[in-house]
Amino acid sequence: MAKVDESPPLGVFYINKGTSMVNNTKIRKAVEKDYKILASLGAKTFRQTYKNKVKASDMGYYIKNTFNKNQVLKELKDPFFTILVASKKDKAVGYAKLLKSKIPSDSKHFRGIELVRLYVLKNYQEQKIGSKLLSECITIAKKKKFKYIWLGVWEKNHNAIAFYKKSGFKLFEKCKFNFGTEIHNDLLMRKRLY
Repeated sequence: MAKVDESPPLGVFYINKGTSMVNNTKIRKAVEKDYKILASLGAKTFRQTYKNKVKASDMGYYIKNTFNKNQVLKELKDPFFTILVASKKDKAVGYAKLLKSKIPSDSKHFRGIELVRLYVLKNYQEQKIGSKLLSECITIAKKKKFKYIWLGVWEKNHNAIAFYKKSGFKLFEKCKFNFGTEIHNDLLMRKRLY
């Protein structure tokens, strides 16, 4: 995997283990030259999360169309996206993506920003990196004066649902999500920021 760019981090977090400070995790805003890192990290974490849970052909199609150079660069250049990269010892291990978008439901509209993606490599998932990425996303959302941060999560992604509930997100709607040849049910969750 490519090394992480040395751009100044948005935040630096340390995780306590016993009495010593270890597991330095840096979180910073992604830049255009990170497209290879994000494409690789996106494809790998997506496979790790959904392998044996969705059709292989659907996964392959999704990865090919979502984590390619053109798509990743398009998102990095789009001012409506904010993409964060988490790294440990100069290795990218997770990322999060925020998007100023409309809420995909018929429910009452609210001023919110969407957490489109939050993924961490499997080998790093018990190190609170997802929590640190989410915390940084919430900080950004508050600075931009959004009342809510919201997301869609597949109803069968039980680990993610538990993580978001523990982080204060509440279900507000369900919707259909077209994933390749199948239609999945997504839970829409939100967290009030102020």
